[in-house]
Amino acid sequence: MEWNKITNINKKMNYSGNITNGVKLPKLGKLVLLCYKDNYNKDCYVGAYLIEGNFGLEFVLPDGSVKENINNTMWSYFDLPFTDNNTGYAIAFKKDGVNYMDNIPYIIEVADYNNINIQIKNIADNKNGTDITVFKFIKPCEWLYDWDYIKEHTITVK
Repeated sequence: MEWNKITNINKKMNYSGNITNGVKLPKLGKLVLLCYKDNYNKDCYVGAYLIEGNFGLEFVLPDGSVKENINNTMWSYFDLPFTDNNTGYAIAFKKDGVNYMDNIPYIIEVADYNNINIQIKNIADNKNGTDITVFKFIKPCEWLYDWDYIKEHTITVK
């Protein structure tokens, strides 16, 4: 597991601005493992998501609380295993040949996997969907999966 340290963050800049200035940050909305000093000056390890909140960049912790001061926080990506209880499915696509944002497609979470072929047809017909791809993810759905993630987690539908 490779640890990264957030240093020299500029609280007046958004995510893109800090990345451009060389701050090593995890992807927005992706589950990461944090290591930081808690109130008792012990190392604290917890899973969290980086978001652009009301007070700049902050981590949302499992209990719903927010860690606003993220400078000098250590973080690492880690891969949770796919299990029957945490695996979800979604359909990624371009609408009229265009992504939702940069390298991020439109995404529809699949509520009923048994009707996935109907959903695929509806996307193709009603949303002018192209590059339609079914993929799996670890719940909850993050909605901002890029095409690299989707390609790594593509599944074949019969």
